[in-house]
Amino acid sequence: MAWALRAVAALTVLIAGSAAHAGAADLLAGYLQVRERLAAGPPGIPIHVKASARGDVRSATVYGLVGQPFTALRAALSQPDDWCAFLPLNQNVKACAWRSADDGAAVSLYVGRKHYQPPEAAMRVDGALRVVESAGDYVRVALHAEQGPLGSADYRIVIEAAPRPEGTLVRLRWSYRTSWRSRMATEAYLATVGRDKVGFTVVGRDPSGRPHFVSGVEGVIERNAVRYYLALEAFLDTARLPPPERLGASLRTWYAYTERHPRQLRELSRRDYLHAKELEFRNQARLQRSLDGDRAPLAQVDPGRF
Repeated sequence: MAWALRAVAALTVLIAGSAAHAGAADLLAGYLQVRERLAAGPPGIPIHVKASARGDVRSATVYGLVGQPFTALRAALSQPDDWCAFLPLNQNVKACAWRSADDGAAVSLYVGRKHYQPPEAAMRVDGALRVVESAGDYVRVALHAEQGPLGSADYRIVIEAAPRPEGTLVRLRWSYRTSWRSRMATEAYLATVGRDKVGFTVVGRDPSGRPHFVSGVEGVIERNAVRYYLALEAFLDTARLPPPERLGASLRTWYAYTERHPRQLRELSRRDYLHAKELEFRNQARLQRSLDGDRAPLAQVDPGRF
């Protein structure tokens, strides 16, 4: 019987390793396809993003290289505390709270407008965070919610990473299925404040060689995906700071990174963004304490002004 158990255990490890190997190979293949475009992209943090709007599915894939070691990134992606530290750096995420679940964590995101908004006035998205694969030099973690904002469905954020000689390779995929309410909201946005907004993909050039960027629905999707990617980047770049300094530094870093792409990402002044996030992270601490009073979330460690 013992030999049989050992054989099953060995087979389980082999299958897991093969799955991770396949995931790493797919990630590398995708990166090699966009590597030159990533290097030739707009000034700032090296990223490549591409959106898709097919039928009722909206999605975007972001590739990037981060300067932090793979081991640090793998550790961060495996912890729901860390997801709730970087996701709310995005101006539209008002709070994030989590509790333990059987195969990961149950995570609640509160999504709303760009200005300050208490979580009670935001849209709550309940999802499951799970480490899908983590073996050797590859990790894939997924946050999935059956229902998203405004009646959308199949809301997903999937992040993969693998080490490369030039840094740690990251692929972030963000997707959801639209509803008539979410499509109406997008159309209203594009007809008003989002009329002149653009994304990152270059779709043409004028006679002087200046780029024309994708606009419309694809532009919206690309901007949202890049905001999540830059949130992860900002969190990683400040993770080694002492805890009392970490949150404020990550907020300032996220804002500085978005300012490298002002045409696409500028929405609030630095002062307004930091003030809103000071209040929102306090609200997040309150939500988290209601779930687990013994654990002090990141939002509690920096009570002063950012």
